Amino acid sequence: MSYGLQALKLIVGLLTLILTLRVLGKLSFSQLTPYDVVYLIVFGGILDSTFFDDEIGIAPFLFSVFIWSVSIYMIEFLARKNAKFRWLFRGSSDPIMENGKLNMTSFKKNNLEMELLRSSIRKHGIFSLKEVKDIYLETDGSFSINKYAAYQPVVNYTMNLKPNEVSPNLLLVDTGKIESVVVESIGKS
Repeated sequence: MSYGLQALKLIVGLLTLILTLRVLGKLSFSQLTPYDVVYLIVFGGILDSTFFDDEIGIAPFLFSVFIWSVSIYMIEFLARKNAKFRWLFRGSSDPIMENGKLNMTSFKKNNLEMELLRSSIRKHGIFSLKEVKDIYLETDGSFSINKYAAYQPVVNYTMNLKPNEVSPNLLLVDTGKIESVVVESIGKS
């Protein structure tokens, strides 16, 4: 077993995985859909099969990773351009509650349990279903919640207030080093 070849395969695999996720615009695991998880599992299988087989050199490994990455990119590209293709590979959000009424057909179709729904709305700071007008199960498995207007928080706009805009906070020192570009952008030196 050549440790140099194994290290090279691991490094190339990691870089390819990071590059593929960035090209696809996935910045965090919360953005992954079930289909993306399948991408990652197959990618892991490619890496696994080549990593433990010394007869498979770096060229066949790179070829496999390249073909897989291009295939993923093409599927994502087609999903962005074609609604039917997007629905097939990404799915669509399902209404779980509409106008305060549970949609039991959608609830059952998605194999949901009431305790899962209740814990999810609690994570949004809602402790009573009476506050909720609409709930959608998104393609990534998360819930989007729309409260009735009476339970919406009061904001400056609803009270016709004109507050001063707040500037973003700036990181002037990062890991003990002064960020000179940021300091100059605020007119300091």
